[in-house]
Amino acid sequence: MKLNLPKISVVIPMYNAENFIETAIESVLYQSFREFELIIVDDKSTDSSYGIVQKKYCDSSSSNFDARIKLFQRSKNFGESSSRNFGIDLARGDYIFFMDHDDAITEKTLETFYVEAKKSDADVVAMNSHFNSLDPNFSFPGEINIVKRICNKNKPRFLSTNLVERLQDDFIDYGIFVMIWTKLYRRKFLIDHGIYFPPIWISSDSLLFVAELCLARKIFVVDGCGYVYRNNLNSQIKSDSEEKLKYSVKNIPVIVKYLEEIFKKDLVSPLSRDL
Repeated sequence: MKLNLPKISVVIPMYNAENFIETAIESVLYQSFREFELIIVDDKSTDSSYGIVQKKYCDSSSSNFDARIKLFQRSKNFGESSSRNFGIDLARGDYIFFMDHDDAITEKTLETFYVEAKKSDADVVAMNSHFNSLDPNFSFPGEINIVKRICNKNKPRFLSTNLVERLQDDFIDYGIFVMIWTKLYRRKFLIDHGIYFPPIWISSDSLLFVAELCLARKIFVVDGCGYVYRNNLNSQIKSDSEEKLKYSVKNIPVIVKYLEEIFKKDLVSPLSRDL
């Protein structure tokens, strides 16, 4: 019997998200594109996040039960990067889309990504813009007070296959977002290159961005806007800037090691280089 696998795996790491996680889930379930699985990795929350998802969406007796939602709970708090890596290992889709537990996506986000990924045959498809929520207490579906944030230039394009041009022209001059949640990744690309999120609290997605720039065979930027970023003032990422600096300095050895691994892989990258 043929196993019907999802086309896209949506991965959401979750930690103490009781006030936000239902909105994130509902926005995924509201998608026009239906062939997805939603992997929620609870990083040992201390609030009711896990119970909310389990009871409302994963209990077969619930009216909101959806078999596409897979809920996992870690044995302890490993951190967001580890939970994302855990999600990559569990994913069965051809492509992976990463979301934060306090954000949302608009109705045609997954459809737009998938159509463009198949058409372009790209390892990474990036939208050139996203929405910033002006109301941190929004729910989905419903009216959301948002403002659009656009990248430097919004013409759809393939990034150069020359690494130097890709870094200078496409990234620095032309513009492409660092954030992982404006992108769809081919799962095979991540697995084949051993790309993972480094075990750091801040800027792990920025380091993965370096990996995708150096190693992706094709990166396509589409003129689209589908991610709703919530300005959650309680998020760990938006906490005290002095603590961020201390943490960043402490993790310099981890960052250096990760970059060394990427640059070694770049020696066998299919990209051309003009150094």
